[in-house]
Amino acid sequence: MRDLMNYFSNSDIKIHHDFASSLRLNPQVFNYCNSSYQLPVSSKQRLERYLALGQPFLMPYGNLNQADTLIAFSFGDSSDVNIQLSELAEKIQDSYPNIHVQLQQEIALHYPRNKQINIIENKNYQTTADIAREALNNIDSRNVVVVAQSWHAKRCIDTCKQQGWNVVGLRCVDSFPSQDPQPWVQNPLNWLIKESHREIATGQEISQLFQLC
Repeated sequence: MRDLMNYFSNSDIKIHHDFASSLRLNPQVFNYCNSSYQLPVSSKQRLERYLALGQPFLMPYGNLNQADTLIAFSFGDSSDVNIQLSELAEKIQDSYPNIHVQLQQEIALHYPRNKQINIIENKNYQTTADIAREALNNIDSRNVVVVAQSWHAKRCIDTCKQQGWNVVGLRCVDSFPSQDPQPWVQNPLNWLIKESHREIATGQEISQLFQLC
């Protein structure tokens, strides 16, 4: 595995000082596999603008006593991180038995069958907006705690707010599924490249364009 800070330094990509501090303090956490990514100048600039926004990941926050519902967003197609998200949602439900739990189908697969939940499922690919919008139909209250992978969390929260949710808290996990069939979720660098280009292409298109692996 390679140090993510070295990639940014060698590629002459400027990053937010808070993120730089995190990289220096925890180099083993922020790593990636492929050393051959050669981004064109326009893509480097796009990545740099994205990283200038601050930390690309979030920390848990909020008082769960204020939440009436929980929405858990999956991360990747494989079970690795989705099992962790399922376990995290279960712990919250055990501690707050009156909370209304809504799980994306990839997470619900790993949830105890004796628990009362709503499953947000679709045979087609579901975007973050699809999940947040569908969840609105299952409960009148709008006070929600988001459960998500920490690098995915900001988009999940922003999307929930856009759909009319009042986000009162976040609980998250930090792992990346290194063997996932979706290359853009396999490690931090792939995710950053994908997120910084998401306005112009899909994850699959970005993965093919930059040969993410």
